[in-house]
Amino acid sequence: MPRSRTITLIAALSCSLLFLSACSDSSSPPTSQSVTVRVFDRGYQPLAANADWAAFQDGSQPWVLLTPSATGVYTGAVTDANGRFGFAFVANGDLHLQHGTVAEGANLVTYLDTGLSRAKSAQITIPGYYGIHGTIGYDFTPGDSMVSMDRGRSSSTPIVSYWFTVKAGLHDLVVSDNNWGTTRLVNWLYLERNINVQSDSIHNVSVADARRVMLEDGASLQVTGDATGASATIGLLTANGTYAMLAGYDAITGGTAAFRSVPAAAMANGDRYEVELSSGQLQKWACFGSASGMTMSAPSGEFTNFSVSTVDASSACYPVFQGLSMSGGKGYFMYCGAGSYFMDAVVSSGWLTASAATTYQVPNLTGLAGWQAAWSIPASTVITDLDAVFFNGNVALAHCVRHHFSEVYAPLAAGEWVSTTWRSRL
Repeated sequence: MPRSRTITLIAALSCSLLFLSACSDSSSPPTSQSVTVRVFDRGYQPLAANADWAAFQDGSQPWVLLTPSATGVYTGAVTDANGRFGFAFVANGDLHLQHGTVAEGANLVTYLDTGLSRAKSAQITIPGYYGIHGTIGYDFTPGDSMVSMDRGRSSSTPIVSYWFTVKAGLHDLVVSDNNWGTTRLVNWLYLERNINVQSDSIHNVSVADARRVMLEDGASLQVTGDATGASATIGLLTANGTYAMLAGYDAITGGTAAFRSVPAAAMANGDRYEVELSSGQLQKWACFGSASGMTMSAPSGEFTNFSVSTVDASSACYPVFQGLSMSGGKGYFMYCGAGSYFMDAVVSSGWLTASAATTYQVPNLTGLAGWQAAWSIPASTVITDLDAVFFNGNVALAHCVRHHFSEVYAPLAAGEWVSTTWRSRL
C-alpha cells in the first residue's frame, strides 16, 4: 500500500476513534465525588458520635441507607450533575437533614442530641477533656476582675479562683479588670500563654503588677450601614482560642465603638480581635488581625416571607419550609416540632439554586429499612414550634454551622466573618 494511502487511512481511523471516544464519554457514568459528614454530640464538649440511623441521597435519586466508616464519620458518593447531595440522621428519635452541593464544600459537620455528653458528664470524666483550676493572687488591690480560658469566663470582686473544663492541649489564661462603669472598657490584661493541659491539674496564678499589660487608648471599630440600636462586644481572641472581652456597648452611637487595644509587643502570632454586632434577630461576627482600620458593615436582612406548612402522606406529616429566598448567603438551618416530635434541616443556598427551589419539604423516608414509625410526625399534626437561621459570611456553610453551634471549636481567622438572621417561633 502506498505510504500516502497508509497515512490517510491512519488519519481516518484516528478520527473515527476520537469520534467513538467522544460518544463513549457522553454515555459514560458521571464522575463520582465523595462528601463526608462528621457527627458530634450536641453538648458542651462535642464528642464524635454515631447516629441511630442514617441515609444518603445522590441528587434526586432514591435515598439509601448509610453506615459510618468510623465513629461519627459518614461518607456518600455524589454523581449528580449539579453536585447535589443529602444526608439524613436520626438520634434520640429526632430527624436531622442536611443538603448541599460538592462545590460548596465536601467536608461537613452536624451536631445531634445523642446523649453522649450527658452520659459522660454523669460519669464526671469526658475522654480527652480535663479540669484545670487554681487560685488567683495579686500584689496590688484589684477591683472587679474577670478570668477567661477558651470561651469560659467568670468574674467577682475580685476574682480569686477559677475552674474550667478544656480539651487536652495548649490553652491561654487571661485575667482582666471588670470595672465597667458607664463606658465598659477593660484597662489591663494578665495573659499567660501555652498552658499545656494533659490531665486534671491545679494551676495557681499570680497577677503581679509588673506582669499586667496596660491597654492603649485610640482604637475603634467603625460600623457602616444602619447600626441603629446595634450592640457591640469587642474582645481579644488569642492564638489558642481564649476570648477576653475588651469593650461592650449596649448601643453604638454614631457608628463608632472605641476600645483599648493590646500593645503590639504583647500580641502573639495568631492573636486577633473579634467583634460581635447584634441588632434584634441579627448577629454578625468578624475577626481582625490588628486594631488598625477595623471596619465592618452592620448586620441586615429579614425573613419577610418565611413560613411553614405541612403535607400529609399516609399516617405521617411532612413539614414544608417556605420563603427560602434570602439573597446570596450560604444557607439555612431550620427546625420545627410539635410536642415530642422534632426535626431540623441544614439546606445550602447552592442546593436550592440547583434545585430551582425556594421551599424545602422534609422527605418521606418511611420506606427505608430500619425506619421506625415513632420517628415520623403523625398526620394532621399542627406545628407549634418553628425557628430558622439564615447564614451568610465569607466562609463555607459548614464553618458557619460549626461556629453557630460551637465557637470554641470553629473560631474565625483574621479577615473572616459570619452573620446569622433569625426567624423566631410562630
